[in-house]
Amino acid sequence: MPDSGDIRPVSFTVTTPGEPEAIKARMAANEARGLPEAAAERPVVIVGSGPSARDAALWAFLEANPDQPTCAVNNALRLFLEHRQTPTYWVACDAEQRVAEFVADAPKDTIYLVGSKVHPDVFDRLRDRDVRIWRLDEFGRQSDAFHVPCAVSVTLCAQSLLRLMGYNVFRHWGWDCCFLDGKDHASPQDGVDRQVLKLAIERPDGEPLEFQTLGPWMAELNDAYIQTGNFLTMGYKVEVNGPGAVAAVLRAKGMLA
Repeated sequence: MPDSGDIRPVSFTVTTPGEPEAIKARMAANEARGLPEAAAERPVVIVGSGPSARDAALWAFLEANPDQPTCAVNNALRLFLEHRQTPTYWVACDAEQRVAEFVADAPKDTIYLVGSKVHPDVFDRLRDRDVRIWRLDEFGRQSDAFHVPCAVSVTLCAQSLLRLMGYNVFRHWGWDCCFLDGKDHASPQDGVDRQVLKLAIERPDGEPLEFQTLGPWMAELNDAYIQTGNFLTMGYKVEVNGPGAVAAVLRAKGMLA
């Protein structure tokens, strides 16, 4: 082992020949050739069960863009049916039996992406539908198949699943993690913890935004911040629409416009 005094630091720099401004001009000229993208944008609209999912702008957009891939999370499927629309996908991964109620009127044209830990009643209700199974890694890898990283909410898990399916632009609606106008979900839902907490988010102008939230939603807000940062680092795009706490947190952190 050589003495530390015998070790000389070596460094190198990878450079592109030419001046930066000349390279930028070359890049702009090559971009203008109109060549097809090697990795084109593949957007998907993810509709959660938060109150902002009832925003008329969402349903007007989907009506005007019928080819836009969409994903309903849990009970958000009801909203699509109310608007006489059919989501491309439905995602669920919670183990509770009540999840089966969300697919009581399951449309036939939807692809049902069902987590392997979901209650058997869900699979029974969907026995004549197009069902695709997937799995979380919360108990370790149970097989050699793809596993989705476990997170504190189905919305975060759905985003990771859709990333594995090739989507790279995630446009969220109904992802709020707070009460809006006193409502916790877009449609009434049982089993909601009512231990309300106050959340203050400081805006860039210094004026705080205040929300009423719940303990599980606070955990989801933290995971939303972490996962969004990871997605943005990997080059994906994340949009969160509506006046909820998720959008407020990500905007305050400079992750949303």
